[in-house]
Amino acid sequence: MARRAEVKLGPRLKVAAVIDPANPPTRAQAALAEKSKLFVADSYANTEILPSIAAYAEKVKAGHAPVPKAIFVASPPQFRGGLEPYNDLEIQINKYFPNAAIMVEKPVATGTPWLESVGQAKEVGHILETRHNGVVAVGYCLRYLKLVQKMKDIIDENNLTVMATFGRYIMAYELAVKTTLYAHAIEADEKPGQLSKKNFDDDSIPMEDKIPRVTSANWKYKSGAVGSLLHGTVLHGVDYSIELEVYCDGYQMILQDPYGSPSLAVRRPGSDKHEITPLDDDPYTTEVSNFIDAIDGGPDPRILSTYEDAAKSYEFTWAIRRASETSTRKRRAKIPTT
Repeated sequence: MARRAEVKLGPRLKVAAVIDPANPPTRAQAALAEKSKLFVADSYANTEILPSIAAYAEKVKAGHAPVPKAIFVASPPQFRGGLEPYNDLEIQINKYFPNAAIMVEKPVATGTPWLESVGQAKEVGHILETRHNGVVAVGYCLRYLKLVQKMKDIIDENNLTVMATFGRYIMAYELAVKTTLYAHAIEADEKPGQLSKKNFDDDSIPMEDKIPRVTSANWKYKSGAVGSLLHGTVLHGVDYSIELEVYCDGYQMILQDPYGSPSLAVRRPGSDKHEITPLDDDPYTTEVSNFIDAIDGGPDPRILSTYEDAAKSYEFTWAIRRASETSTRKRRAKIPTT
């Protein structure tokens, strides 16, 4: 977020504070030391490190700091997206600075028990929607990718109805540290789940804390279309392999490598061949640019992911996880004990 905001705003950017509750705040200190060596040094010349939003609010109240125009939230998700004292960051921002624009990194939350965590995230979204005066955006940057917008344009311009979607999100593990819906998983204790090139001690991670090697989920949209997702941690190296397919009557659209070198393959009626559109694009820059335009009244102020919408995405990830865990429990229950 910071690098894109630095480019968008240039010398207009003035970072008043970095909130870091760590004691001592070594990561924040190191980050500011690096910024002091770069072309953006002036933007951070007067930046303070404070332990909380409340501490900054006290300085504003005393006239020792400016009222923030925008707040970027990129803390780990277990410390935000909730209503408890340890994770109510957005609520604190709304309390002290109800007119400040807020940009939150995804996911909006993470926590257990799942029903409580999801419920609180949705309540935070409702509070921000109804009580917060500033712009609120969540960083689901894929929505800002130009080729995703092109896919939506093709659907709208041709009056198409989506019939099916298929997403493939395969991670590389080599450098790792560690609606009605059905989902199945390949777990670490299954033969297909054995990995060959681990640069971490997989055996030291308890079985219940290991993520599935592969998860396959299927669902039906309210519109009647069907959807599928394949998520895996199976590749060597460091790069993801990501594809999104959308099917309509006569149309197939395949988005490839959206976070790297994105391209879109489209098969249309009257042809069996795909027309390929490559595009050099940085959706991270676009989402930050739109956020700032929404604050300043700039040329493209569209916010494509609201907090309430992002909370629904968080809820959906839990639905997939719980469905796959149910499938795994049933499989393990059938394994004879010795």
